[in-house]
Amino acid sequence: MGLKSRSKGKVGEREAAHYLKAIGFHDARRRMQSSGEGAPEVECPQSLPGVHIEVKYGYAKGLGCGTRIHRHACVQAMSDAEDKEWVVLWREKNCIIWKLSMASANGIGVSTLAGDDQIRLTLEWLQQGKK
Repeated sequence: MGLKSRSKGKVGEREAAHYLKAIGFHDARRRMQSSGEGAPEVECPQSLPGVHIEVKYGYAKGLGCGTRIHRHACVQAMSDAEDKEWVVLWREKNCIIWKLSMASANGIGVSTLAGDDQIRLTLEWLQQGKK
């Protein structure tokens, strides 16, 4: 991975943690990565311990639902999540709205939603399912 890509990732992870704090997950933080494999990029250890959060940020084009990049992010989150619920928290370049993708409730396909309240309520709902 190139320096520019790593830098973009760090910025996105910091912004994602800040966003999660702003919508009520006050323990959100960016994890320091040594290998980048399997560990969540952003975590909420007290409020969302059962949710694996994958962050994608800053893609100019091609991150929209159903694209190759989006599918890859969902597959990566699913494989890294182990026994946790997985989500992809993502934001496109020059866009102020964060989106959240996750496995559909019926287990077939991926659902994506936007909006602070929808994202907060969905993360809380996913965590309730892991208790």
